[in-house]
Formats: sequence, C-alpha cells, structure tokens
Amino acid sequence: MGNVWLDHPPQDLAGPAGKSRWVMGELFLASEAELLALGTGLFSRRLVAQYAILGDGLMVLDAAPPRIQVQRNGVPLEDGVDLVVPDAGNELAFTVQALDEAGVDKIMVTDGTGIQLSATITGGTPAEAVSDQYAEWEVRVPVGLSGQDQNIIFHVYDTADASDDMPHTTLSARLAASVVMYLDGELFDPTEALLPLDTPLNFTGSFVTAVWIDPSAVLEFQGEHVTVVSGSANRVDEHTVSFDIVVEVTGDAPKVLLVIDGNSIEIPLTDEEGEVLPPEGISDVNVFPNPVQDQTSFLFRTDADDAPGTIHIYTLSGHRLASLPIRSTDYSGNRVLVEWDGRDSQGDQPANGVYLYRIELETPTGRIASDMKRLVMMH
Repeated sequence: MGNVWLDHPPQDLAGPAGKSRWVMGELFLASEAELLALGTGLFSRRLVAQYAILGDGLMVLDAAPPRIQVQRNGVPLEDGVDLVVPDAGNELAFTVQALDEAGVDKIMVTDGTGIQLSATITGGTPAEAVSDQYAEWEVRVPVGLSGQDQNIIFHVYDTADASDDMPHTTLSARLAASVVMYLDGELFDPTEALLPLDTPLNFTGSFVTAVWIDPSAVLEFQGEHVTVVSGSANRVDEHTVSFDIVVEVTGDAPKVLLVIDGNSIEIPLTDEEGEVLPPEGISDVNVFPNPVQDQTSFLFRTDADDAPGTIHIYTLSGHRLASLPIRSTDYSGNRVLVEWDGRDSQGDQPANGVYLYRIELETPTGRIASDMKRLVMMH
C-alpha cells in the first residue's frame, strides 16, 4: 500500500498522458490490485476485503503545493533575490527542481504583471522515472534594458491543481534598475519639481542596471515635451551609464529618453500626481549605485526636519554589519543623502552578496523607520 500511495501513485489515463495523481478511489483500487497480484490466497483476499472507502471516492488528496528549488550556476536562490547579468549575452540560465507527492504538472515563467516571458524551457519528468512526482527543467530567460525593475517569477503546478489560477508554488527574482539625477548640482526629485518652460536646465546623473551594457552601445537622447539642447552619455562600466544633458521643457509631463542601443529608458522630469509625504515619514528610499562596488550613497526623503538617525546594514542572517549616522549636514530640505565607504564596522570590506538595510530617525514624536530594503555588494 505504501508503494502505491507514496512511491508509485496511479497515472491519470483520462487526462494528461502519464500524469500521476492522488485520487482516493484510484489509490484504493491500485492498492487492491497490487495485493492480489502477489497471490489470490486466503490472506490476500481477506486483506482486500477489509478495504473500505470512507468519503468521496473521487476526492483528490494533495498535502501541499510542490516544493521547488531554483538554482543559478549551481547555487540555490532565495525568493526575491537580486540578480546581475554577468556577460553580453543578456540571458539568464536557471535549473528548476520540483517535488510533489501527487505529481508535478508544469512550469510557467512570467514577469511581475503575470505576462509570460519568452523563456526557453527544456526538461520535465526524467524519462526513466516511474512517476512524475519529481521534475527538473533548464530555463533560459533573455533580458533587455529597462528603466524599471524587472521581475522573473517561476510558477510550478502539481497534477491536483494544474489550472493557471489554482494555488501553486512561486519563486521570484529581480533585475534592479535606477536613475539618480542632479539639477544644477542639487539632487533632483521629480515629485517635487516645478520646472520653468523654455529655460535651459542642466541635469547630470547616472543610470544603473543589472542588465549588461555593451562597450560599443550607441547612447543618445530623445525627449517628450522637452527639447534636448545638448547632451553626452558615457558607459562607466558594464552596468552603469553616466550622463550630462541640457533640456528645455516645452509642455506637460516632460520626459527625457536615454536610448541605449535602441532601448529607451524613460526619465520623467515631473510627477503629475505629486506624491505627498505623511508627517514625519520616510519615502523614496534608494541606494546609488546598487550593486555596490566600493562607495555608495543612501538617498531618501522625509518631513522630519533635520532629525538625527542611523542607517543600519545587516546580513541576511540578521547580523548587524554597519551603522551609519545621519547628521543635519546630510539634509537638503526634505531630501537626505548619506555616503558609505562600503566597509563594515571593523573597517573590512564585506563579501559579495545581498544585504539588508533600514533607516531609523529620532523625531520629537518618537522613532520612525523605513521598510527593510536590499542592496547588493559586487566587488
């Protein structure tokens, strides 16, 4: 009985060919057949006679969604991990392993909005397997430049819940992207911008992405409701482009487009909704550059005027790596910039990997804190 229920469940002959499943009636019937196949003596007949189905014979038994592991270069990935594309191929390769007692049915790969990605998926249940309780796939996902974070989400279904809208197991990974700009040397925040029309405005800044930027990439500028007076862009490294541009705003919702080999990175110069901060709140938390090679800057907004505070940096296991003081000199209005030399409290350079950080401010009404955020060290 244990052989049928655990190791070799019945296959669904009416549905997808070869897919095993846990249906109560089928499990009992297969167990009876296995016992009788051992012999039709008095003992076997009496044992089979004791079988009774309590409940719905068509009930699908399923303990939990599939258990999955996603690996990259042999290293298991955690849910929500930040990835960096290491070469000009701009393709990420993964190994996905799945285990489910009822049976593993299929895998899908989508972006953060649920749209399927053009991934190449090979593999499945091994050919020599006697059931489909285990499956393994090789997944290759092409990636391209974007001005927004890109998400890769793996969905794995079992044979009991094979429909796309049924509960299943997911694991997500992120390709981060960010733009930081300065207007006439001051940190620029489009949510606060009130830009004059037909007046030259000098912006400098950087675009940082987890996607590889080719050394020969063609860099140029375009504009929506802006006139590009002059501009230059330079590839700093395989993940960073710095730029210096002069524009004149000509209409509502102006945008600068940084075009990299035909891929347009939208850089809005205003925010029509005009985000409003709650009293003594923390918003627009960012690290630039991220991934961090050596030095980086923490940037955020707050209405807690010149409040002292601390930026705490932790390992994924919760060990505090470093604490950076926030001083009144770090404030420029409600914008705050705190620099970090990329070293821990002992003066050592942390190992490559993902770390967590949180901003805490001491205000007259008490302590406020940001959500826990991620940064990546990559020397």
